[in-house]
Amino acid sequence: MGSDAMQIDIQQLAKLPFLQGVPLDGRIIAATSYYEANKPFFGMPHPNTGEMHIMPNTTPTWGGYWSESCIDAERDTSFELLDVIAQHFSFGRVLNTMHSIEVDLSNMAAAIEKFFAIWNYRAVRPQSDTAIRLMCLTEVEYVFGLSRSLIDLFHDCHRHLYHHFEKQELPRTFGGFVDHEVSALVKKYNLAPATEQYLEKVKPFFGKVREVRDSIFHHGKNLEMIYVLDDGPGVCIDYPPFNVFNDVLGVEGKFHVDQKENNLGSLFFLMLSMLDRIIEASDDLASMIGKVFPQPPRYTKSNYRYFLRGPSFPILNCRQQLMDACWLAPAMEVAASHLETLAPLLKKNDVETNEGE
Repeated sequence: MGSDAMQIDIQQLAKLPFLQGVPLDGRIIAATSYYEANKPFFGMPHPNTGEMHIMPNTTPTWGGYWSESCIDAERDTSFELLDVIAQHFSFGRVLNTMHSIEVDLSNMAAAIEKFFAIWNYRAVRPQSDTAIRLMCLTEVEYVFGLSRSLIDLFHDCHRHLYHHFEKQELPRTFGGFVDHEVSALVKKYNLAPATEQYLEKVKPFFGKVREVRDSIFHHGKNLEMIYVLDDGPGVCIDYPPFNVFNDVLGVEGKFHVDQKENNLGSLFFLMLSMLDRIIEASDDLASMIGKVFPQPPRYTKSNYRYFLRGPSFPILNCRQQLMDACWLAPAMEVAASHLETLAPLLKKNDVETNEGE
């Protein structure tokens, strides 16, 4: 839903039970899917008349909804950034950016879940290590691309709100920030102390992601040094490009303690760590914009929260347990024991392979 969203009469919007009022300051209602007494509904305006039709039993399969509590503990989650935007800052450009963040987070979780599918495929395809390495390689490249996209989308949230409230423009991409000292940015754009603290925290990680991603997509470099081990794909943690994340990801624990011979660390752990750090950065951004910008009142009732459902969010919601397992094969066993959604797919099968074929 963008800034050209359909105009609906206030009386029609009043049919949505999660609303306590209708925003008249340019904000847009972030979603019309909702749960009431744990039952799903969808508010759908008639395309010609604007009359709001409340449709029962319309369970969302992917996307945002309003609810007093999380409905599906495996597939649903509530991000602080999405909730604060949906509740308080859902102006057209910011809301469009929020929905793009939803898509990228869902795709990033799906890319990491695909490692499970790849590893299951390895079990039934003889002499597949080279193919498996290339499959992992393409997923790693995609995860870096999504990470870079999310970094720019986080920046878009900030710059759109900065423009809305301060009537000034920030650089269009985070790349316009990352090459400068934070102190210089604070002085040039008169940034608030909370913004300075946020940038100081996220800039090292964001800068490394940008560096690796740009080297792949703009300079033709690839990530060939992926090794297929019995416990999962590994990477050399002492050499580029993966070594640059040792400090900014704080992976001196599992990444190093559980390393294999020749200093090989778990690629799966590194991908999960990137996802975890991206989510942490989104929480930091939510805190920052809540401190820096005047917060319009919420338009939903106080007991409602914005939740996001994603088909691969079982991976996201279980990421800490999977990171504790570190390597892909043990993580799959953990997922099978923790996640009802994935258990049938991840249980060890009895398929016999003939490695000589």
